[in-house]
Amino acid sequence: MARRIALFSVIIFLSAALQARAGCSCGHSHAATVDCGQVVAAAPEPHYVERTVMVPSWVSETKIVKQTHYRPEKRQKKVTTYKTVPETREVTRKCIVLTPEKRTRTEHYTVCIPEKQQVTKKYTVKVPYWEEVEREYKVRVPVWREVEKEFTVQVPTYKEVEEKFTVRVPVHRTVEREVQVRVPVKKQVAKTYTACVPVTEMKEQTYEVCKPVKTMREQQCTVMVPVTEHVEKSCTVRVPVKTEREQTYTVRVPIEKTKEVTCTVMVPHQEERQMTRTICKTVPVQQTRTVHRDRGHWETRVETVAVPARSCHRCCATPCGDCVATTCQIKKRVWVPNIVAEEVTCTVYRQQIEKVPYTCTVNVYKPETKTRLVKFVDYECEQRTRMVPCVEWKTEVQTKKVPVTRMVAQTQTRQVPVVTYEKELRTRQVPVTRMVNETKTRMVTVCDWETQTKLVTQKVCDYEEQERTRIRKVCHYEPQVQKKIVKVCEWEDQVRKCVDRVRACRTEEREKVCTVVNYRKEQRSREVEYVQMIPREELKTETITVHKCVPVEEMRECTVMVPHTVEKPVEVRRCVMVPKTVKVKVSPCCHRPVCCCR
Repeated sequence: MARRIALFSVIIFLSAALQARAGCSCGHSHAATVDCGQVVAAAPEPHYVERTVMVPSWVSETKIVKQTHYRPEKRQKKVTTYKTVPETREVTRKCIVLTPEKRTRTEHYTVCIPEKQQVTKKYTVKVPYWEEVEREYKVRVPVWREVEKEFTVQVPTYKEVEEKFTVRVPVHRTVEREVQVRVPVKKQVAKTYTACVPVTEMKEQTYEVCKPVKTMREQQCTVMVPVTEHVEKSCTVRVPVKTEREQTYTVRVPIEKTKEVTCTVMVPHQEERQMTRTICKTVPVQQTRTVHRDRGHWETRVETVAVPARSCHRCCATPCGDCVATTCQIKKRVWVPNIVAEEVTCTVYRQQIEKVPYTCTVNVYKPETKTRLVKFVDYECEQRTRMVPCVEWKTEVQTKKVPVTRMVAQTQTRQVPVVTYEKELRTRQVPVTRMVNETKTRMVTVCDWETQTKLVTQKVCDYEEQERTRIRKVCHYEPQVQKKIVKVCEWEDQVRKCVDRVRACRTEEREKVCTVVNYRKEQRSREVEYVQMIPREELKTETITVHKCVPVEEMRECTVMVPHTVEKPVEVRRCVMVPKTVKVKVSPCCHRPVCCCR
């Protein structure tokens, strides 16, 4: 309903808007044109009019709703139950009893008697044997030879030379200066070397193979084939006939009874007892211990220090005779230790264990003899009767076809597989390894020296120059050509021979003795004993129990759910049409246009 009202209000709103856009009631448009297409007068400007439109709106209201609730009530109702009552009767009935009787009959049967024969047969066999075949193969063999090689060596030559030099007399003073120190630095340098690398190549090789060829050959053989024939035979058959007879059986019916049983029960009682528990306490104890303390002092000591020699700058880096290392004395403070042992008193906390008595409540169980009623099930024997299906056997003479199988000799042809061997040349790839010189690069650790600047305080000597004469050895290097013998490895191709064992087959004719079994039929007879059941009628009296259902009415309590009405406030949403003011665009009425052509 709310949807219909909303749709109707939207249709009214749209129709009002379309009428306002269409113009006034005179039916002319806002701008009129004549037949020649020229506009005579322009349309006036539109204006807006307020109109009231009904708009749907949803409102929440509280509504009283009736609800049905159910409460349980206990009531009494009359129920009819059925009780089974047993009733005993005596019934006399006829029954057929089967009496077994032993009889004898003659039975004929056929027996297949085997007869063995020794037969000699010829057959062909492929006997394998080994042959030794000599073949050639190529090998690359390393050959070492000694080559004489010349190289140049720088031979040192020493000469004694007299030279004059100036000696400077040292004058000591203390100076701070920067010293250049050479520090070793390890670096990784790439080094190229030549290595012999093995290279494996695949080489084609031809070899001979014995290939088996399988062929089929026809062979004649004698086979004993079974032939089955059906022979008619008369036999006596016992045919079952189903009947029913009345049988008495005993049933144990359960009856629930109650009896008094005496039992011993452990009843808990609470008692208060005195017990002892162990407590650990922390007790302070005064203790004396020995402490070692350093009672030393500072002392000023004088030490002699070596001062490195300075170069005279005229000779090599090695100091000359006057550039001799000197010593100087320095003062420094030194701590002189004095360890003294002292006795100190200190407090130590130790654990002390004590046993404290306390009272606790203990649960004690005492046996008590009680009597209780116990339900148990007892069984009583009842005689009942039921109908039991039984089978009676009747003797009938029937004729049936019996399959008789006999063996017949038959000559057949069969395909026998024969394997022969043919020689075949094949090719295979053999790996051959040769050594190739290859240049490689590896990282080598090189120790280089790096110059570092340090600030050193030292005693400096000023020297006075004095001229002196000395004889020293001077080393000169002369080039000298020497020779050495170097081993060079070369590879040579050699042809070698080897003996291979090859498997071959030869054909041989052989004979073997086979045992062939033939079967001969023979008719025999035998006496067979069998038991035949002979029926006879007997009268039997049996006691049967019949159960009857007796209706019994009794009152029972039942719970019924009774309905009652409850009023409950529920929030409901409904659609209400609300007035709303809307501005609508309206165009004013225009006059009839006048054509300019007139």
